[in-house]
Amino acid sequence: GTERERNAAVSFEVTRQGELAKVPSVVLASRDGSTPAPDANPRAHALGFHDPPLVVAMEDGWPLADGTAIVARDGALSRIELSTGRVVERVAEAFPQASARCHAFPLGPDKKGLGFACGERGNGAGSTVVYRYQSGKMLPLASFDTPRVVLPSGSGTFAVRGGCARGAPAPHRYCVYAEKGLRDIDVQGEVDHERLIALGDGRVAIVSPPHGKLQDARVTVLAQGGMKTLGLAFPRLRSDTFRVLEQGLWLEGFEERRPGVLGGWIEHRGVVLGIEIALTGQVTLGDILNDAGSFALGGRYGFRWAGSRRGFETTDGGIKWTQVELPDPVPGRETSRVCGPLGCMGQGWLRLGWGDAPKENVVLPPPPRIGMTSSPAIHLHCSAVGDNKKTEDASEGAPAFFSVPAPKVRSDERAVWFDIYDGGDRYSRTAPVGRVYGWGPKSSEWDLGASGVTRWLSPFEDSAQARSTKVGAIPKTLRDIVRPRTSGGSMAGNGGNFFLGFGDDKDHALLALRTYQNGRAETLLFALETNRPPVELRRLDGEPFTDFESATRMNGQWFASFGTPAESTLFAFEGASARVVARFPRVAGPGIGRTTPRLARSDDERRLGYVLDGQSASGATAPDRWIFPVLVESGRILDPENFGPTDLSGIKGITACGDTRPSGYVVDAPISATVDFSGSGGRAGSMYNTQARLHLGRDAACVERLTGTLDTQAIAALGDHSLAAKNPPPKGAGTLPVVGTAHGERRAMRCAMESPSSP
Repeated sequence: GTERERNAAVSFEVTRQGELAKVPSVVLASRDGSTPAPDANPRAHALGFHDPPLVVAMEDGWPLADGTAIVARDGALSRIELSTGRVVERVAEAFPQASARCHAFPLGPDKKGLGFACGERGNGAGSTVVYRYQSGKMLPLASFDTPRVVLPSGSGTFAVRGGCARGAPAPHRYCVYAEKGLRDIDVQGEVDHERLIALGDGRVAIVSPPHGKLQDARVTVLAQGGMKTLGLAFPRLRSDTFRVLEQGLWLEGFEERRPGVLGGWIEHRGVVLGIEIALTGQVTLGDILNDAGSFALGGRYGFRWAGSRRGFETTDGGIKWTQVELPDPVPGRETSRVCGPLGCMGQGWLRLGWGDAPKENVVLPPPPRIGMTSSPAIHLHCSAVGDNKKTEDASEGAPAFFSVPAPKVRSDERAVWFDIYDGGDRYSRTAPVGRVYGWGPKSSEWDLGASGVTRWLSPFEDSAQARSTKVGAIPKTLRDIVRPRTSGGSMAGNGGNFFLGFGDDKDHALLALRTYQNGRAETLLFALETNRPPVELRRLDGEPFTDFESATRMNGQWFASFGTPAESTLFAFEGASARVVARFPRVAGPGIGRTTPRLARSDDERRLGYVLDGQSASGATAPDRWIFPVLVESGRILDPENFGPTDLSGIKGITACGDTRPSGYVVDAPISATVDFSGSGGRAGSMYNTQARLHLGRDAACVERLTGTLDTQAIAALGDHSLAAKNPPPKGAGTLPVVGTAHGERRAMRCAMESPSSP
């Protein structure tokens, strides 16, 4: 809190004997070693928090095993010691959103990982990015240009209201995250205030509140085989419970509390009720607290201040409440009420932890320390190339694809279109890299008269470089997939199962479509070439392709890898046929993670490289990039080679590629190094979700191309031309093409690059 008549923070602790004692202020040294004056406003010191650190941790942090909480806010990562409120570690510029508030939630199949949902503040129109926290890094999983509602599931995944498109959100559409990537879910029918939950097993559940008639309440489960809707089966109800259920507000934030059981909260005129719903429709209700007072809820945690120094807490979603003793409220200090895994805040007090205080000191073994070092920084001096004008949609309903207008559709025709994403970028989904269009008569003869075209754009090319296949009949194997599901009009399809692989030129691409046949995942594969019809590719043995991983093109020939839980298989394509080159067992173990393998090609185009990001050999926080050389003719797999950390910190003197390039491999891959722009007025923004075309040698590397998403500062600088550096770049800096995504368009730049440096 703050002392009266003084603009300074002050903290108190309650001893085990119930006594109140003032805690001395904690003063942290700045980076230059100086300390602020004793009366300096702590809200303005180098920590960057506008509130006391414990308040920040309580609002948005997550507890760690060493007695600290991790917080992500305003571009920085911090660890806050819960016993003292001290900030014990802070890393600035850990992620690009410099004015963002982030909320932590469990992430991953075992809920042992951590995610952050971050929203930029200011002017009501900031971006939303969901990150995975991994080894001290913030890795973007989903990015949106507008404010979005992020819905953690409680089971290690999440959904985003408004769909996966980066732009304006669509009503009743959700973007659902799973380990396979992102996908759109459209909630159709007579729905209102639906509560969608992404389940841990990959399915999706939708709770439909009653809206005045309790018998209308239901739960729907969506799976690959279809959907199942069940009415809710309630136990015998008291009149007050019935009234809360039928007339109350079923709050946002339903979760999967345990496998097959959903949990949430209902509020009616100050009364809250916890509810659990099994996927069979069976309902379990919690206790109703009729005591007057205020409450705070957060996931399965809840607290009720009942007056007379009494309160009630729950950690199971309100099924059971436990009475606790409280101090008197602090007059005039009620600013907000918050509950979460760290405890609760309200009535002027912070209450750390849950349950009774420990009766004796327990000495815990020290937890393993996770480093939080910053990635190296790449500094770019750039100027815009071309005008990057946006193409207006030429066809009603169907959107243009970057610079290429949508196909013209007659009034007696209807159209469908499906967005396609980069096969190597399926988790962050920065922007679509392709679109499949289909159109035909509105009559029942749609299949016979339907036409189609596919358009694509390499991630490293600007909007003006979009390419198209030849317009023609839709391949037979695609007709069932692109056939309209409505009786008339236009529709946008779910692009969550379409992926593209790219090679060494912009006139070719590989289209992979994941389908589910006979209870297993299969992939349809098509080779795309500018102004030519798509060519379907098949295996020589007649078996279907499994889950698409990566592709590359070398010497005019396509290579692609496909995976199962047990192994990955590398194929070479000769004409329209595929032969097996090599098989790789799936590796599991510490640090290997769930990254999708990638394919690289040797600079002499004689070998392929199977790329995995795995455990660091030096103990660094960033994973190392390992490449398994593959001899294409014989299929022989050579011993893996380590090319250093993925953030490029282990490579000295990395430059923009010139005439002389290191001997090794060419790979398109994400990099975790920070990318900043230097403009006429100093720093002019940054780029995130960054991918690079890298030439990797054992002791050297260079960057041939860069692509990524521009932050708001860089977009503004690009618009007013202040990215054009009036201060010349450092002498000897190499140049390279850079493409930045902004407002759904690809902006081309020519940049001089400084070598990465540690911030």
